[in-house]
Amino acid sequence: MNVGKSTLMNALTESQTSIVDAKPGTTADTKVALMEMHKLGPVRLYDTPGVDEEGLLGEKKREKAWGNLKDTDVAVVVVNPYRPDTLAAARLVLGKLRERSQQQVQQKIFVLFNLFPGGAGAGAGAASGDFNEMLEKAERELGIRKENEEKTSCPTLAVDLATTDAGKRVITWLESHARKFAAAATCLPDRVPLDSDSVVFLNIPMDDETPNARLLRPQSMMQEALLRNYVNTFAYRMDLKKARSKDRAVALVEEKRFRDNIAMLSSASKLKLVVTDSQAIDIVDPWTLDPGTKQEVVPITTFSITMMNYLSQGRLRQFVDGLTRFEQLRKGDRVLICEACNHNRILDDIGTTQIPQKIAKRFGQGTIAIDHAFGREYQSKDLHKYALVLHCGGCMLDQQRMSARLDDLAQSGVPVTNYGLVLSLLRSRRALARVIRPFGLTL
Repeated sequence: MNVGKSTLMNALTESQTSIVDAKPGTTADTKVALMEMHKLGPVRLYDTPGVDEEGLLGEKKREKAWGNLKDTDVAVVVVNPYRPDTLAAARLVLGKLRERSQQQVQQKIFVLFNLFPGGAGAGAGAASGDFNEMLEKAERELGIRKENEEKTSCPTLAVDLATTDAGKRVITWLESHARKFAAAATCLPDRVPLDSDSVVFLNIPMDDETPNARLLRPQSMMQEALLRNYVNTFAYRMDLKKARSKDRAVALVEEKRFRDNIAMLSSASKLKLVVTDSQAIDIVDPWTLDPGTKQEVVPITTFSITMMNYLSQGRLRQFVDGLTRFEQLRKGDRVLICEACNHNRILDDIGTTQIPQKIAKRFGQGTIAIDHAFGREYQSKDLHKYALVLHCGGCMLDQQRMSARLDDLAQSGVPVTNYGLVLSLLRSRRALARVIRPFGLTL
């Protein structure tokens, strides 16, 4: 049933972002737009399909809309107050949102009444009766206003979305009620003191999957976050093939190059942290220990771990706890390896090749069944059949989407851990303890 969601999208963006038509079901798939709301910052807008369409296609549209709801901080439910059937669909959406609020999900709910001109499109008798009384009745039917109460349980706005100033009115309304999003965590470890005299060593061993002309998102985010805080960075490319060479002389040359740079930066006591690609932890861990005493020369962590701490809004402990289940895996257990990105995978891909090989080496070939989920495919998996979810750094996700995934996993009772944590554990428990220590965590 048309209520004006696409009209709202176009009013907000002041462009023909979404197709608008009188035919119900015009929005077959979610339309996404980016814009800046000055009091809120950068905003991603979702124009979802409706949820009241019948049949298999209607069910697919509903699943799409429910998935989009999980990705949002603010949900605006658009209602045609003149039509009882649209109120029923809105009640369904609000019910879903209330379920999420009971799961401690921090999501703001708004209700927008689209006042079609004079009740146009609403059917016979749509404009009859007192206007305010009609809205209050709709609010009660939606369960957002109790009998004899003046205030609703969520912000509401009544506006004709076809008017020229509708977009501005809606933005003002949103800005006055929605909080500016503030990250609960950054990608910077909070237990490593960093200042303008500090240096952070970034180990970036590029391989055949490294894209041209740019760094991966966790690497660029770390670089940006450090520079924004006036922390100096030292970017270094390790040659993993040489570091792992069976020719000891070749490996020693690469080790000397690495240790010489570490020593140079440490000489003035400015080197505070090494952040490495997770797949290099088997090299970086021993090479950042004193050869004689085996004591730590400099703290270390991985890009994958820093990224996951940021995306999960500081819930890294949940991923560390998931390692307990990893160590307890037994024959017949099934593990889901989740990669948030889609790319053409090569022979030595970390998620499809390296980690499965390491799991087979630890637990025995064929002992643990492994499935993969790429991109958004994760939502189609039956999570209950898995003993553990092993997630990448999530560099193609945002905090809302990662939080939605963690909420789904918590609800299903399936533990989750992370590439960087597992690779560190597979190196040694000492290496694992080292990479989580910068975040104030212990085993």
